[in-house]
Formats: sequence, structure tokens, C-alpha cells
Amino acid sequence: RLIQKTFEVCLPMMVPGAKANDIDAAGREIMMKNSFGLSMAARLAYSTGSTSTQPAGHAGWGDADFSLVGHNHGELKAGMVFHFIPWFQKYNEPSGPIGLSDTV
Repeated sequence: RLIQKTFEVCLPMMVPGAKANDIDAAGREIMMKNSFGLSMAARLAYSTGSTSTQPAGHAGWGDADFSLVGHNHGELKAGMVFHFIPWFQKYNEPSGPIGLSDTV
């Protein structure tokens, strides 16, 4: 439910002029209300199709040019496309990621 709530709150925020860190903060506030002790790993979303670090022109897990993350105070621009991926990382056994993603 928390992941779904993150989609419901954050997707409407993803408009030109919105600040990446504000969207990330809203998502983290929701996600960290979990009662299972799960952590929210990394970023809430990363850009696709606009990376300069991959010659093929696609972003991988760690090389996006623009991420929705707390230290990025940049503004979203029209036409930006993101892999929106709110997810938890479960470290105790059984371990692994728990999440949902979409292209936005």
C-alpha cells in the first residue's frame, strides 16, 4: 500500500518546474512509514534516454544524468522521461527488493 500511495502522491508532482528533491522527500516520507523496518534504497526515479555516460544512449542502474534524489535540487523539464521505481530493500533473510516501477 505504501508503494501505491507513493505513486498516487508523487506522479502528479512530476511536472515541469518541480524540484527533484521535493518529489524524493514526499516519496520517502510515505515509504518510511512502513512497520517492517525496511529501508528505501537509493533514488525514487532516474532519467531514461538522456544519459551521456552510456554511448548507446540508455541509462543503467547507476548512470542516469538526472535522478529524483535528495541531493538533486534540479528542476524537471518538459519532455523528461523517468524510470519511477519506489522500492524497499529487505536485508534480513529472505532478502531482496520489494517494489513496483513504471515509465513516467
